[in-house]
Amino acid sequence: MAGAIESGLLSEREFDALIRALSATVKGRAFLREHSERSRPEETRNLLEAVRQVEANLSVVRENLLPAKLAEDLKRIAADFENAPDNYDQREQAISDLRGIADDLMRIEVKSD
Repeated sequence: MAGAIESGLLSEREFDALIRALSATVKGRAFLREHSERSRPEETRNLLEAVRQVEANLSVVRENLLPAKLAEDLKRIAADFENAPDNYDQREQAISDLRGIADDLMRIEVKSD
């Protein structure tokens, strides 16, 4: 048990024993209430930051997965192939662009009703 406490990890049994011990006294119950009130704002800030990060990531994904944008990219690549069939560099860039679009399409979740 000493090793677990030294490393900061408690088993469920140890945690429950501490809660019971603290709950048995007026000061212990006051401590638990105060700790709960003090830790709540930090938890809320952490959750809000995590939500902001998820929203930012989703907006980037949404911008890149717009069907109209994908269609425009595909038309541009097709034009590159038509306009420069003998230009190796342009053809390689078009192939690279197509692979990127394919990766984007793979990330689109297909919903079935």
